[in-house]
Amino acid sequence: MKTRGSVTLFISLLLAVILGVFQVLFQSLRIAGGRVQAEAGVEEGLYSVFSGYHRELFDSYRVFFLDAGYGSAGFRPDIMLNIVEDSLGQSCYTGKRENLWNCSHGMSAVTGYTLATDNNGAAFFEQAVDYMKDTLGIQGIQLLADQLVQQKSTVEEQKIQGDYDRAKEAQEVYEQKKEEQTAVENTDAGNGQHTPADPDTAAVPQVQVPAGFQNPLDVIRQVQQMGLLGLVFPADRQLSQAEVRLEELPSHRELEKGMGSGIAVSDQGMAHQLLFLQYMMKHLGSFEKENAQEGLRYQLEYVIGGKGSDRENLECVVKELLAVRTAANMVHLLRDAGKQSQVHQMALIIGSAVGLPFLEGVISLALQAAWAFGESVLDIRCLLDGGKIPLVKDTGSWQLSLENLGKILEILKGDTDVQDQGMTYSQYLQLLLFLKDSQTRTERTMDVAEQQIRAGGQENFSLDHCVYSLEVEMGVRCGNREFTILRSYGYGM
Repeated sequence: MKTRGSVTLFISLLLAVILGVFQVLFQSLRIAGGRVQAEAGVEEGLYSVFSGYHRELFDSYRVFFLDAGYGSAGFRPDIMLNIVEDSLGQSCYTGKRENLWNCSHGMSAVTGYTLATDNNGAAFFEQAVDYMKDTLGIQGIQLLADQLVQQKSTVEEQKIQGDYDRAKEAQEVYEQKKEEQTAVENTDAGNGQHTPADPDTAAVPQVQVPAGFQNPLDVIRQVQQMGLLGLVFPADRQLSQAEVRLEELPSHRELEKGMGSGIAVSDQGMAHQLLFLQYMMKHLGSFEKENAQEGLRYQLEYVIGGKGSDRENLECVVKELLAVRTAANMVHLLRDAGKQSQVHQMALIIGSAVGLPFLEGVISLALQAAWAFGESVLDIRCLLDGGKIPLVKDTGSWQLSLENLGKILEILKGDTDVQDQGMTYSQYLQLLLFLKDSQTRTERTMDVAEQQIRAGGQENFSLDHCVYSLEVEMGVRCGNREFTILRSYGYGM
């Protein structure tokens, strides 16, 4: 009997140990399972948060962002956190609503997030570039790069020419000398005196001035003082009167800032800049291609000008086009021997007409600047009317003769001579955008995107309330164990 009792006691003790081990194992498995389930719940919650991306922003601009304002004027990260908390709570229950894992969530917090406007719009820039990579392809990028780099080099080469600067100075000298000569003549006429000829000017040859001669320098001076946009704007188009309040745009107001390190674009080299440039050309409207019913319609022009109205932005573009075209036309004049001879002859006539024959050299330079300006005005009118203008002209593509320079106002009132060789208005816009710095392009593109979403009826929409990535820390209790789960997710992950 003692032996049987010993065996029974041994078996009981053994069963107790086994049951204890199983209990420990079950508890450990329950805690481990609960942890896995809680982690899955947090991740599912983050997925749920980011599945609510802003549909209109994606449809119009192909970028993914979550509007953390949720239709309100405020910034509501608490709503994102509540979604994750609900997902965590639901993950702890089985289909019968039983808390099989004995889990519950404790303290939780948003520990980091990145906004669309952080780091000068780095997230917006990166998504736009990624989209264009898939759309354009490597060969398209290389072709575009070769074309734009060549155009930029041509423009920069023209801008460093000192001849145009000297010609502009010659215009000022001519105007000053002419005013001085007029003042002397008026004084002498009032006193009944005659000023003797300067011995230095007596040797300068005088030429006969044609009857009815109209000094083209006086006409160009008059044109330069007029509103340029009114001279070149097509007669059959209506100028947009749209305006915005600049202080309400992201690039002008105080922005909400993200938490944490945020996103930094690793590559903003030439290829990425060109891709973003093509993104702008594809998604933003312009004078040539209006794609907006409300708000600013000349959107590419806004990126260049940065003004609060379509009129002002188009004026800025016209002025920049004038600078590019005048420099290019000046280079052509300086290289064309035939036109140089015409300038010399006309300068002698002008000098004789105004009583300043000794200023033939100065007048020649001023006349070249005036001629280049007049040709550029016709160029811009042609571009706005849908025509093309070569970046570098030759004799065949030159429009304005020197004899007609003084009749330019009459020419501008007539029909536009639309050419079909060269670059279009959009291509010139692309070149002007390429000459802008990257930060300006990105920020003003975001201005346009936000303004257009607001104009579409969502007046509370703000890009600095749009989340790109989110990090949360969730406290979890399983039985008598407590732990935290740190997870992050975003559209770039």
